[in-house]
Amino acid sequence: MAPTPGIIWVASQITRPTRLTPSKFVAWYENTHVDEVVALSGVPAAARYEQVDILPEGTKEEERPAWLIKAPWLTVYEMRDVEFRRTQEFRGLDGQKEPAKELLEGVFKNAGFETRFAELVQVDEVEGARRGVLVSFSVCWKLSRLVFCCVGE
Repeated sequence: MAPTPGIIWVASQITRPTRLTPSKFVAWYENTHVDEVVALSGVPAAARYEQVDILPEGTKEEERPAWLIKAPWLTVYEMRDVEFRRTQEFRGLDGQKEPAKELLEGVFKNAGFETRFAELVQVDEVEGARRGVLVSFSVCWKLSRLVFCCVGE
């Protein structure tokens, strides 16, 4: 069976800001965790994003619409084959298995991660555009029953 390209979509947020600062969380995520994930044989690339607030300046938290995701960070990992998520290699990652106590207490108990796996459904490319899902893309991914469309620069 031919491999089915896919992504890992991870929205993350700090849930206990008195125990984990944004700078410590981002430093761990960008300098340790992402490197560990892309070192795996089935995950060749990742892109990290930070939410741009679409609400008018001065909007109070209680006025924020329920549909607006509160997780300010998004990481999208490219997978050569979405079935890689079922391998022992992938399941050995911190977060897929219980992390070491220091990491569990320092990060995982103080942050929330919404993880989704999606398989490639369609690619639309402009002639002459740079190839690569994480560099220049307009791609629709199948997330269970939903279709999630990503648009990048």
